[in-house]
Amino acid sequence: MALGWPSATSGEPGLPEKPGTPAGPEPAPEVVYYVCLDELFQAHPEWVELQRIRRDISALEEEWRGFVDSFQLISGYEEGLYSSMGAFLSAASGREDDHGGAIATSEEHVETIIARRLRQFEEDIRSDINNKVSERARELAIQVEDELFAERGIVNHEIELISKQVEREYLPRMFDLQLKLSLLDLPQSEKDKIGRELLHLEKEMKDKIAEKSKPFEEQFARVAESKRKAAEAELAQYRSTLEEEADRLVQEERIRLLGQSNIAVRSRESALDEGAARGIDEMKARLYAERERRLEAGRKDFEAARSWFEGRHKALVDQEARLACEIEADTRGLVAAYATRRGIDIAVLKAGKDLLKTAGEGDAGADSAGAGSAPGTGAGAGPGLVDMTPSVADFIRSYFGHENAGR
Repeated sequence: MALGWPSATSGEPGLPEKPGTPAGPEPAPEVVYYVCLDELFQAHPEWVELQRIRRDISALEEEWRGFVDSFQLISGYEEGLYSSMGAFLSAASGREDDHGGAIATSEEHVETIIARRLRQFEEDIRSDINNKVSERARELAIQVEDELFAERGIVNHEIELISKQVEREYLPRMFDLQLKLSLLDLPQSEKDKIGRELLHLEKEMKDKIAEKSKPFEEQFARVAESKRKAAEAELAQYRSTLEEEADRLVQEERIRLLGQSNIAVRSRESALDEGAARGIDEMKARLYAERERRLEAGRKDFEAARSWFEGRHKALVDQEARLACEIEADTRGLVAAYATRRGIDIAVLKAGKDLLKTAGEGDAGADSAGAGSAPGTGAGAGPGLVDMTPSVADFIRSYFGHENAGR
């Protein structure tokens, strides 16, 4: 994004004057101005979009993990079922007498296997659903928090404007009364009267700020409640969708298991009737051939799904990288512009305020914006640290608001 700077304004809050060299033998402590880059990123208008992309990446990765788990689960059941049926057919060659009793016993055995496998299959699916719902709840909570953070910033800005407007109305009178108390030799009764009037004005000012801020606070509360209810509804719908899908999978698995058991029972019945080991071997061969066919089809489906996932994942990661670079470049450029306009050097901390302990030692985690090196960073210096992050964040928001208004 090409940056064009807005016209200079004076009086940005929170910016101390650049220290000079006082007279006298003892030099004044130097000042190191710094900003935390990761906090400034949040003032960029594309920060919310970057967080959305990152949530999409996390959701896609979670979806892929769930797909892999489900695929492995179903493949394992498939392999185990065919193995059980093969062993079941093999046992037929050794028990060719009492065909009716053997067939009845075989059916009971297969039904027991089916019930056990189906129960385990359903338990695994329900557990997977609970894990997915918990993860989705966490993602929705983060999303709502991000959205409310941005909304809270807007509300705080409006309340700050209200506070300044009301203070302009009351502070001159309060200052005048304070001057009278400080400079005039007044009787104690008059001083008490002025003191009471000061307290009354202060309370009246705070009450008026609260009254004018109330609609914004109420609107924020409504927005917060609406977003939370929407997240709860989305989570409930997500769980309902997963439950419906689980019911469908369980039913399909039940039908598939019953179908395979019928094949095995009929195959054994035929083998017992024929009394031929050769017939059983042929049936086993057909059974294993069918297994290989289904496994190969599953592998192809898996490869197709993986190809789609890798393409989508790469597109999102590339988009995230481009946007992150753009946000960092814009932010660094605006920090440099702010430093130039104020005639100061600003140390840029890349990893947050935990680097402050080394900010005055030439740490690799920080660089500086402005002309020349940051003050107080030489050996033996004892700099005072001044956090310029809030002021520069306001400058960034103001810049992008100015740029958008000019379009």
